[in-house]
Amino acid sequence: MELTYGELSDRAAQGDSGARETLEWLAQAGDAMAMFLLGRMYDVPSRDAPAVDAGRARDWYERAANAG
Repeated sequence: MELTYGELSDRAAQGDSGARETLEWLAQAGDAMAMFLLGRMYDVPSRDAPAVDAGRARDWYERAANAG
């Protein structure tokens, strides 16, 4: 089963470690959308997502911008 970016993001925000790992893998491979979504995950408070971390969010947003 393949998941869309939105589904991966939603699952990661709900605490699904597999979805988060997939986003991180895609981001490390150069996927700008995955970088953006990781930035958002650290930027927007969510019950089961990692704690808000402005520095990590900014880093992922910058990487996404540089990747296109």
